[in-house]
Amino acid sequence: MLQQISDDRHILIDALPFPYFQTDRAFFITDRSISAKTRFPSTKSFFDLIDIHSRPKLQRWTKERKGRALELNLVHGDGSIHLYDVYLVPAAPEAIHLFCIDKDQDLHRVGLLIEKVEKELLHMNYTLMHEKSELQKSLHYLQEQSLRHDQLNTVAKIAASIAHEIRNPLTSVRGFVQLMRPYLDQIGKGSYVDVVLSEIDRANQIIYDLLHLSKPTQGERQAVALAPLMEEVVLFCQSDLLIHRCAITCDTPDEPIIVVANAKQLKQVLLNMIRNSMEAIAEAGRTDGHIRLSLQATERYAQITIRDNGTGIPPDRLERLFQPFFTTKQKGTGLGLSVCKKIIEEHGGDIYVQSELGQGTTFILLLPLASEPI
Repeated sequence: MLQQISDDRHILIDALPFPYFQTDRAFFITDRSISAKTRFPSTKSFFDLIDIHSRPKLQRWTKERKGRALELNLVHGDGSIHLYDVYLVPAAPEAIHLFCIDKDQDLHRVGLLIEKVEKELLHMNYTLMHEKSELQKSLHYLQEQSLRHDQLNTVAKIAASIAHEIRNPLTSVRGFVQLMRPYLDQIGKGSYVDVVLSEIDRANQIIYDLLHLSKPTQGERQAVALAPLMEEVVLFCQSDLLIHRCAITCDTPDEPIIVVANAKQLKQVLLNMIRNSMEAIAEAGRTDGHIRLSLQATERYAQITIRDNGTGIPPDRLERLFQPFFTTKQKGTGLGLSVCKKIIEEHGGDIYVQSELGQGTTFILLLPLASEPI
């Protein structure tokens, strides 16, 4: 898989009609395109390719890291000097991408390339809209079938067979779009990149949900203390909570509450529930958003409660909330809660939901207590 991504990346880089370099933070060259090898002499440092009068510009940039483009005179392999716009794109952890456009030779070719990309994006958009329509018809059919039959396993098999085939080309498309960002930014169309990347990430999320729907959730189980697990999940969500302007509290008893479970799968369930609550609070437009997690033990079960003060769910939608492909969100897939319910039920537990429109929603998770004290 990693080798395939690397090969795809080099194909994209070598297709660029202008020189491309990858360097470390000290501008020692770690990779270059065919165009760069053709025009410039082989050297270890990008500084060696810069005319002596232009070097101070790059030296200032290394100290200040201001701006995304520099006008530099670069020396070709035949000794001739050409004026270039050099676009510098820092990348994690220590790499810098340099796209070098000859102001005399390359601008016209870049314009043609951008025009071609625009046409391909329009065609891709039309194709995606058509495929979306077909997918919606297929999903509607599957949804109707699932009401009459136990369709979940069938959907899972279909998901597993197509998800892997979709993920690889999406990775290549994402890489190509990111490489094109500097040129689209130059002509004021950088927003195209954000739209495409957003939709690719959404497609990847759908694939992730489908794959988890298709996998058996038995997994490796062991004794799990719920209080530390809940606190770890809350800590993991802190950055998202700040973005959604939500506060969160986690109330757990002093005595340990132990269940036999797959810890990773329980974390997946709690993360999904908390993210649903954050989205409901954001949709409600609250500035006092609050999510409360609490843990208690009954005679046979551990009870985890997740309560929010978000939009709430209409009563007519509560009955279908855990059905595959049913969602109350504009951009939801209708798979997240189905996966959560499947995980909890295969642990011998259950999920209940209570909601009041305009006031908020409460999810109650029940899990069997460990039969013997740990």
